[in-house]
Amino acid sequence: MSLDYLVAENYLSNKMAEEIDDPDYECMMDAEDPTDRYDAATWLRKRVGVVAARDLPAEPSELDFRQGLRSGMILCNVLNKIKPNAVPNVIN
Repeated sequence: MSLDYLVAENYLSNKMAEEIDDPDYECMMDAEDPTDRYDAATWLRKRVGVVAARDLPAEPSELDFRQGLRSGMILCNVLNKIKPNAVPNVIN
């Protein structure tokens, strides 16, 4: 694992923790209709398969959805399904 990856991972984890501690963010998440997020998760899981989307539950919370997409693996696989070889090296 590269140092850049670890720095980015640490930054994202800290930003997520800050947002979760923010009362405005919590209020926004409480009022949110999760239907769009569920639809997006379903679409992604259909495109890459449930096994490839193992980190993305069928009905994810906001935090689960963001964590499932954080690495970029699901999005790279979806891009390659839509346009083959769009991302030439998808590394687990």
